[in-house]
Amino acid sequence: MKSEAHLIGIMVIVLVTLFGGMMTQIQPVYGSSWDMFKGERQLVDQNYRLSEPVTESNPIHLRIQSKAQTPEVSLDVPVRSVSVSGTGRVDVQPDQAIVLLGVQTDAETASEALNQNSSQMQTLLESLEENGVPADQLETQTVQLLTRYSQDSTPEGYTAANVVEMQVNDLERLGQLLDAAVEAGGNTIQGIRFEVSDRETQLDQARQAAVDDAKRKAEQLTSAFDAQLGQVLAINESSQFPGPLPFSASMAVQADAAAVPIEPGSQTVEVTVQVTWLLE
Repeated sequence: MKSEAHLIGIMVIVLVTLFGGMMTQIQPVYGSSWDMFKGERQLVDQNYRLSEPVTESNPIHLRIQSKAQTPEVSLDVPVRSVSVSGTGRVDVQPDQAIVLLGVQTDAETASEALNQNSSQMQTLLESLEENGVPADQLETQTVQLLTRYSQDSTPEGYTAANVVEMQVNDLERLGQLLDAAVEAGGNTIQGIRFEVSDRETQLDQARQAAVDDAKRKAEQLTSAFDAQLGQVLAINESSQFPGPLPFSASMAVQADAAAVPIEPGSQTVEVTVQVTWLLE
């Protein structure tokens, strides 16, 4: 009886081994006597497990449990890539000037200071418009009325000030416009700054130069190591556009002052890109 049960168990194990799919060879532990199959026994291979109490009434019972149905894939696969930076610079000539100018008047009373200031300011604005400055390029910035004090803190009069911002798009006419403003009663210039009107076009040119520089460097590196550039993985950009150039500090202009020579100078637009390519 025991020998028959023993043989039946071996036959079942053989059948499972033949038709178990992913099962590797199961090597049961058994001996020449029935006692070796009593109690808890397990047959284990790499993917399957045989585990149940073995008794005379239940000679053998199989439970197949898969331990790994999906093969493991390592994510630590090295990616061959190259990263380089490129820089593009474009020298630009400012083509626009912003001028802060106006009129300052002194009088013993506040009303007199304001009236004189308003009259001179109106004459100044009319003169600028006659010299080709459109009204939409003139904008009032400040209007002030200040009390003037003597050294012993006694009020001695009033000062009225009116300042406008003038935009000049033709820099060759800037000196002429300043002369006209002085002749019309303008006696204050708070400052001149020069700007580039078409900033985006200059940035585009510098950006394209930076991209060309980065690609040239990458091709040189890959050629040295017998590789080729593949797809682009990442692109980072930083740009630097200089701010307006101030021409001078605040100044008071006398009616007989000589014209001030104007030189706007130049500015440099710079763009840097960092590009990473896959290698083929």
